[in-house]
Amino acid sequence: MQARIEKAKAVQSGSSSSIATRLMQQKIRRDVRSRGMRWTKKDIACSIQLHHKGSSAYRLVRNKWKIPLPSSSTIRRRIRQYFVLPGICNLTIRSLQSKFDASSTNQQRIATLCFDGMSLTPSLRYQQHRDVVVGCDPRTADDSKEQLPRPVNEAIVAVLRGVFQDWKQPIAYYPVFRTLGQEGFGIAIDECLTASHKAGIKVVALVADQESTQWAHLSRRADTANPFLRHPVTGEPVYVIVDIPHCLKNARNALMKNDIKFNECKLAKWQHLIQFYQNDSGPSLRLASKLTDAHFSLALGQKMKVSLAAQVLSHSVASGIRTLVHHNELSEDALQTAEFAKRLNDIFDMLNSAHLYGKGFQQPIHRDTLSAQIDRLTEAEDFVRSWRFLPLNGRAVKPTMPFKEGWLLSLSATKQLCTTLIRDHHFDDVCTRRFTQDHVENLFCIIRGHNGFNDRPELSSFVGALRSVATSGLAQPDSTSRNCEDDNCEAAIIAACAPTGAGDCVTTKAGPQNSSSVVCQAPQQQLLQKKLDSWQGASNVSLEAAEYVGGYVLKRSRVLHCQVCNSLLTASESAGVHIQHKTYSHAFRGLTAPSPVALVAFMKMEAEFAALTSSFIIQPRVAARFVNHLREQLVALPACELHHTRVHNQVFKNFAHLRLHHWCRREMKNLRAVAQKKKTMGKIRKLH
Repeated sequence: MQARIEKAKAVQSGSSSSIATRLMQQKIRRDVRSRGMRWTKKDIACSIQLHHKGSSAYRLVRNKWKIPLPSSSTIRRRIRQYFVLPGICNLTIRSLQSKFDASSTNQQRIATLCFDGMSLTPSLRYQQHRDVVVGCDPRTADDSKEQLPRPVNEAIVAVLRGVFQDWKQPIAYYPVFRTLGQEGFGIAIDECLTASHKAGIKVVALVADQESTQWAHLSRRADTANPFLRHPVTGEPVYVIVDIPHCLKNARNALMKNDIKFNECKLAKWQHLIQFYQNDSGPSLRLASKLTDAHFSLALGQKMKVSLAAQVLSHSVASGIRTLVHHNELSEDALQTAEFAKRLNDIFDMLNSAHLYGKGFQQPIHRDTLSAQIDRLTEAEDFVRSWRFLPLNGRAVKPTMPFKEGWLLSLSATKQLCTTLIRDHHFDDVCTRRFTQDHVENLFCIIRGHNGFNDRPELSSFVGALRSVATSGLAQPDSTSRNCEDDNCEAAIIAACAPTGAGDCVTTKAGPQNSSSVVCQAPQQQLLQKKLDSWQGASNVSLEAAEYVGGYVLKRSRVLHCQVCNSLLTASESAGVHIQHKTYSHAFRGLTAPSPVALVAFMKMEAEFAALTSSFIIQPRVAARFVNHLREQLVALPACELHHTRVHNQVFKNFAHLRLHHWCRREMKNLRAVAQKKKTMGKIRKLH
């Protein structure tokens, strides 16, 4: 555009009476206003996205690299129209109303309304262009009739999320001091439901966590028999669902302080999980490799992470406990804790299904299997209802806790809601993960990453980031350390302004190889089949872990396409019990189990790695040196003559990469523990 302007000025200064000059002047009048340029919606949307990533980088691109972009004042003027005041954003409601016009189907209009809070840093700032002080909660205090200036330390955000289509859009925010209150939360619910109805969106579910005042309000308006509240405009039921990841975290926290009795006679104990971790953390190859000290000694803020709770109460941990009990390294009472963890993991999978082609408990609610899946949810209700809590401090038994009521309310609401969506709104399937707060957590992750990461931004920074997100269409965070997985949502009202791609990307998958092109010759001499008990110095649990890790390495190495190599490297049936417990019943192929000869080779590889780690870890080309050492030690893997070299190269390399990653994680944990101990001892010496 700048080049065209310069060209027009040159033509105008050369011959003002020519026809070309007059045509160029007419074109400039169409493209350029009296002040500034005519920027399209696509240009504005792209510029806001770039400005959101960093204002300094935006100025560098615009001023230093001379790329024509809108000025920062233009961007601020555009985004300033959104969320001018706390509460409902009317401009967002009008934009949603224009998007979901008469041409949209009823299924596309169905959505959920989610409330969640984000902690802020208390601050007071004066905005001169508005002549207001931002960061002060104007509500009166409980102990005084006067209006006291209390700084805002939390923001409650209301977000709409599509059920049939993957879209989301924030529609309101409420800055508060500590809490919104029961009355304020009820008013916010009615405001958001009324505004959504005005935009043509049908809200079928209300999702919230168990914050004290919010839960007090919701438990008063809904129960397990009638898990819904009435819409203030239409009077239709709006089902109340407690965020399932929050319920899982609360269940883990309750298990840490109480023994949970279930099914009248069984008892789940946190001590069994600690004993399993202590027994499993000793060997270099582990049954549950994701467990660390952070899962059991939760530091400040670690209780908020869903991944830590999901990894403790998981299918892998339950399988590992059963394996240790089988080998008499844990008492048989731990089987009850394993059953509790597995059943809770299955319930979490049922209420957190994300993909249409999920298997087992992770499959969505289908029309064809609706009755069977409703029966599963009913069994889950009976299981949760049987919980009793025995405090470790010897106090009286608790028949219920708030998170237990949250589980029951969510299960009851999910059953009725899925039945309504399938029978009344003609859904073929329903993914239950769309009834969680993951999309709001990802929104908060984007806000925290605005202009550099800030875990607790000020209110002015929070509102600016929220405006930028609402106008630019940024739906997915870039950070890999977020608290939840991707929600696969797009912004609702910026889709028309988003830039189009250069073209469709077509990914071609390689077809199956022709069996006639590769001829496998069987080895001339049969390899000696060694049994597991021939390996001296290895415990039963180490053999179980080596079998599990060896099967993973073989499958990842992609050396099992040859029938002869497959028969020599793998076993049709696992020699241990861990793989049997680990394998899902609905799995088509199951886990890969190495043959006895391959298992002995993996045990020897692990022994060589443990012996040589300190000597070759500081040298360059670590994995290559370890692979060469295995060749020198004549570590043999069974394979055919045609693929003998390839099998050894890939398996040795993948095993080295796997063990090096695991070794580095273990060493970093030890270094952090030593540093923390040194820091603590230094503080103790200063006190003395």
